Parts: sequence; structure tokens; C-alpha cells
Amino acid sequence: MRPSCVLLLALASVAWADVTTTVEVETTHDVTTPTEPPTTPEGLREGRRVPPQPKVNHDSSPRDKPKRRTTTEPPTTTGGWEVPECPEELCQPPDCRCASQLPPLHPAPQLVMLSFDDAVNTGNFPFYQKLLNEDRRNRKSQCLIGSTFFVTHEYTDYRMVHQLYTLGAELAVHSITHSTETDLWRLANQTVWTRELSGMRDFLARMAKVPREKIRGVRAPFLQTAGDTSFSVLHKEGFLYDASMPSRMYVDPPLWPYTLDHSYQHDCQIPPCPRGHYPGLWVVPLVNWFDVRRQTPCAMVDACMPYPETVEDTFSYLRHNFDRHYLSNRAPLPVFLHESWLKHPNRTLGYLKFVDWMLEKDDVFLVTVQDALDYIRHPVPLDRYREASCLLEPREEECGLEGQSCGYLRAHPRLIGPRFMGTCIRCPRRYPWVDWPLDEVPATSPKRHGLSST
Repeated sequence: MRPSCVLLLALASVAWADVTTTVEVETTHDVTTPTEPPTTPEGLREGRRVPPQPKVNHDSSPRDKPKRRTTTEPPTTTGGWEVPECPEELCQPPDCRCASQLPPLHPAPQLVMLSFDDAVNTGNFPFYQKLLNEDRRNRKSQCLIGSTFFVTHEYTDYRMVHQLYTLGAELAVHSITHSTETDLWRLANQTVWTRELSGMRDFLARMAKVPREKIRGVRAPFLQTAGDTSFSVLHKEGFLYDASMPSRMYVDPPLWPYTLDHSYQHDCQIPPCPRGHYPGLWVVPLVNWFDVRRQTPCAMVDACMPYPETVEDTFSYLRHNFDRHYLSNRAPLPVFLHESWLKHPNRTLGYLKFVDWMLEKDDVFLVTVQDALDYIRHPVPLDRYREASCLLEPREEECGLEGQSCGYLRAHPRLIGPRFMGTCIRCPRRYPWVDWPLDEVPATSPKRHGLSST
């Protein structure tokens, strides 16, 4: 039985917390009392690239307080090696940005990036439809809310992926196989990463009819990259960003996305981290969250333990982490999770309450990851901000009558049991897989719900 992504990430969060070397912060300010966002966030007046971290009370004993780096200087080490200098005069948007906790402009819109990982199918699609219904719009722009889906191949119905695209979602890559062997990803060579990432992009473009040029993001399975090996593939294959790299050291105020023109510049939580220079390739850091008791850091929303069990606890957990961004430098908030976390009905209600609460604010926008990067690349004053991919109405459906439900009795020598998938094209003769790309799989006559023996 395949281990749960959420469980593995939760266990990893505990492990990272044990091994990360940080400096404890004195905490006196209580963020549990909502306040209005400051006119000028603390530490931004002086124009420092990495301002001091505001003091936050995490309602815990000194022994249990999360350990974080507090500094007025840019990072100098990550994973035991020196961080290269990033000369700001040579690294300017739209295609270059140094690691920074300063917003491009002040005041900035609070951009919130909702994302979901793994397969899209009948098990989670009804919730996605509920979340992305046309009644949910960003208040100021009246655009449909944005979201990003990091999709894996196995068990995905590409017709549903296409429907997400029509609702304004961004589709991104999370690998074909999503192997649970993290050492496989850490040690994989460039050929493996190219097949997994570019192959999945090809599947999304062809079987879900999503424009290839719009598929530009990657999240490594279980956040496990291969350092320069995988990042060189992202750069060579023309991806715009990676969203796999957590940060515990730069959370108060949070770290903004930056490019790898001058190498990797924040704490290395899951080695290996890249040391090379990759011009124009963005890092969207997974700024850590803190659990309901605000004690234990975690890389994704659904990795914090213990899980909230009530509607109010869920809402409170999400809101406290939101406030850490909204009341400081307004770095894009990564609300990254797996839909399985929302199977608990109270968490579903708490999550949707949080979404609707954010949509009551004129200066908050729920956007795709690409839209968040577009703002950083081309910042405009808050009163002029509008999402780059704004949709006032859903896109026209293009999956059409060609859509097929395909079944494979013997899907692949490495897979046990049959596999089913929905596509926006005619059923391929063989089940597409990492070593069976679509270019090598000729289409057959249409088959609906039938089992192919090959």
C-alpha cells in the first residue's frame, strides 16, 4: 500500500525540525489579537533587503517555541556552504530578483496561492468544483479566484483536469510516477527527471488540452529534489519556477520568491539544494506554517500536527498563518496542501470559511502561482493591481466529444493490476507511462470504458 503523501510530509517536518540549526527568537507580540495591517511594516522603513523579524508570541513555553533565524543580513550559509552574493544592481525584475523579505512595492496586495498536489479524479474533483465555483471572486477585481494544481499521472482523469483549467486553475507538474522512494528522486539522473517532468507536461498538454506554454511550474514529489541535477533539467526544459523548497529561517517576515541567477539563497531544509546559477528560474519558497498551538513548523498546511478537528480550530490555524504575512511584508501566502486533508468535514468547512473570509478584503487576491510571480516581475501600485490571468467567466470547454474513458488490463510491466484514466483525446493503445511517452503510443479506434489487454 502506497504511504500517504501527507503522512510522509508530516514525518519529514518533524525530522527537519530536529536537524535544523537556528537561533531562537525572543517573542513578545501576540498575533492572536487581530490588528489592522501597518502602514509601513516594521523593518521596511530602512530599506534593508532582509529586514529584522517581528516579534511573535506563539503561546508556548520557552522550551517549545519554534527556533528561527533572526537577522538583518541576507543569508550567508545554507546546508553548510556559503551563499553567493546577489548584487542587486545586476539582478532586477522582471527576470532576476535577489532573495528578499522586502516587497517590490509598498503597500503590496496580499496574494494567496491555493494549491493542491497529486491526481485529479472523482475522489477530489467535487470539492475542487465547489471551491472554484463562479460565485467565488476576488472582491476588488471581480476575477474568478485562482488556484494551482501540481498533478501526477496515475489515477488522473484528464477530462477533469481540463475542466479545472476552464475554471481558471493553473496546471503544473508533480511527476508521472510519484514514486514513494524518496532516495529515487534524490539520486535520480537528468534523464529520469526529464522523463518525469517534461513527460508529465506533455501528458497535461495533450490529454487535458492545456496549452503547453501555460504549464510552467514544478513541485518535486515529497519535496525531494536532486539539487543541481533536477534544477538543471527545469532550466533546460524551460520551466519558470520550482515550488519544492521549504524555509524555516525566513518566516517572520516571510521570504518572497526569488530567482536562481545567483544561486540558492535560503536555508536548505531538504538536501541536496542547488548550488548552480540558473538565470530566470524562480524559487517559490514553502514558507513554513505553524500548527494550531503555534509550536511546530511544517512545510505544507497539511503536514502540521496535531490536525485541527473543529471548524473554528481550522479557521484559526489558517488565519494565524495568514496574519503573519498580511500584517508584515505581505509576501505571497502558500496555502499548499493535499485534498485528503479536507476529507474531515469540519476541516472542509473551516477551509471554505477561511477562503470566503479572505474574499471579503479589497487588498487580498487568491491567485495562481504564475500570477504571484507576474506581480513580482511587473509590480504595480495596489490600487492598480489586477490578476494577469484574470477570468470574468470560465473558459470555453474544449475537451469535447473526443473525450474517452480508457481502461488497461495490463497497464505496464512495473504496475500491478489494471489502470483507468479519462482523456480529452482518443485512448492510446498502451497506458502512457514514464518510459512509454505519448509520441510512441499510437491512438486506436475510440474505446469507452473498455479494457485493453495491452
